Amino acid sequence: LWLEAFGDEPCIADTFFELLPAMGAGLVAELCGELFGAAYVLYTELHSPGRPPKKVAYIYGVAVDKQAQGQGIGAELVRACMRYARMHGADICCTLPAEPSLYGWYAKSCGLVPVSFCALEEIPPSDGGAEIQELYADEYSYRRIDLLKGKPYISLYYDWLRFQEAIFKTYGGGFYAYKDGIACGYLFFGSYRMDWQPKSDSLSAEAVEIRAQLLALGYPEDALNDLSEDDLLACRGATLVVVHEADKPMNGGREVREDFGSSTHISTVYDVRELHFTDVAVRLPGEAEHWRILHHFRWTEEVKFRGTELVRLWPAYYEDDSWRPDDGAPTGRVLYDDAEGSAYAAPCASLTVERYTVTNWLGRTYHLEDISAEFSLPSRGKNRRGYVAYSTEETDGETTFLASRSNYTHQESLLQYPVRTARDYSKAGGWGDGPVFRRAQSVLELSIRDDGSVVLLNYEP
Repeated sequence: LWLEAFGDEPCIADTFFELLPAMGAGLVAELCGELFGAAYVLYTELHSPGRPPKKVAYIYGVAVDKQAQGQGIGAELVRACMRYARMHGADICCTLPAEPSLYGWYAKSCGLVPVSFCALEEIPPSDGGAEIQELYADEYSYRRIDLLKGKPYISLYYDWLRFQEAIFKTYGGGFYAYKDGIACGYLFFGSYRMDWQPKSDSLSAEAVEIRAQLLALGYPEDALNDLSEDDLLACRGATLVVVHEADKPMNGGREVREDFGSSTHISTVYDVRELHFTDVAVRLPGEAEHWRILHHFRWTEEVKFRGTELVRLWPAYYEDDSWRPDDGAPTGRVLYDDAEGSAYAAPCASLTVERYTVTNWLGRTYHLEDISAEFSLPSRGKNRRGYVAYSTEETDGETTFLASRSNYTHQESLLQYPVRTARDYSKAGGWGDGPVFRRAQSVLELSIRDDGSVVLLNYEP
C-alpha cells in the first residue's frame, strides 16, 4: 500500500517501518484480513520558554487503497489516529497536508483546524556555494537545538532525522550549514527548458495541397493548423480521415451521494473538463493497411502548470502483433498563444520510444513499445496545446481492429516528495491521481471491415 500510494523506492518504506517503533505507531483499516488503508502517529515535543514540554502527535502517511477510496476510510483513519494519540498522552495532534487543497478536507472531514499555511518561495542561488557544509543527522540536531534556545520549537528526534537522511540519499537533498544558519530540504525538479519560437505559417506548395486535402476529408481545422510541414508531408496521399474527440477532467470533481433505502451510492461528478483530446487516424495509400495516427490535446480551461507534462502513447502495435511501426520516427510539438494572440511552438523536450517485455498472468509474453513525449508549458499564455504522431502498418494482411491510446500526465504542484517528473510518475504504475499529478486517457478505436470501410468504435458519454 505504501509503495502504491506514495511511489517510493522499497528501501524508503523498509527504512520507515524499521524506525517506526521508535517514532510512533501505525493504524490500519482492514476487513477479513485484507488491508484497505493505513496512517501513522509520530511523536515529538513542543518546547516553549518557561513552560513544560507538550507531547505532540504528528499524523503522517495517510493512504487508502484505490478500490476503497470515496467511502470515508481516510477520514476515519485520521480520527482514529487522534483518538489513539490522546489515549497515549498527546497534548496536540497535527499534520501538514501534502497539497493546499487538502487543508479543507482535513478541516471538514477530520476536525482539524488550519493554524498555519506553507508556501513555496523561490530564492536565487548565491555565489557562496563553497561555504555550504553538509551535515550528518546528529550534527544537524545539535546545531538546531543550540540555534533555537529561548524560542518555541518542535523537537526532531534522531530516528526522524535518520528517516530523512535515507530520503536524501535516495532522492537528493540533505542537512546543511551555511554561515550562522542550518537547513534541510529536498530537491525540486523544475520545468524543462523549451525552445519556444514564433510559429511559422510558411508552407511549401505540396504541404498546402496536402493540408487542403486533409481538411476536405474532415480533419478538424484547429488541430490541422498546428501540424508542422513535416507532419503534413507525412500524410501525403491520404484517402480517409477518422476523428475521435473527447473532453476529460483534470480535477477531483465533486462527490454526490444518493440514498437508496438502506444503502448510499457515492459518485463523482465533473462540472469542468479541462482537457480536450482530438485523436485522428489518416489512412495512407498502399496495398497493406497503412495509417498515420495523430493524438492532439488542447487545454480549454485555465490551469496551473507547475513543472513537467507527459503524453505517453500506447500505439496500435503496443499489444497487437498485427501492427508494426513504419520506418519513420514519432513526431510532435507543443504550442501556445500569447496575450496578443501570436502563436509559439517548440519541439518536445524529449520524444522517445521505449521497448520492453512483460508476461501476463496466463504466461503469455508481450513485446511492448510505447512513445513518450515530455515537455513543459508556460505559466503565462493561453490556448496551450500540442500533438504526438506516429505511423503504423499491418503485418499480416488480415487486420480488422486498430486501437491507439493517448495518456496525459499533468503536474499541478511543485511541492512533492519524492522528486519526480511526469514521466517518472507515469512509469511508477497504477492509474489514478496523486497529490502532485493528474492523468487522463483518450482512446481511438477503429473497426476495419473486409470491404475496406472503417467504423469508429469509441463512445463518449
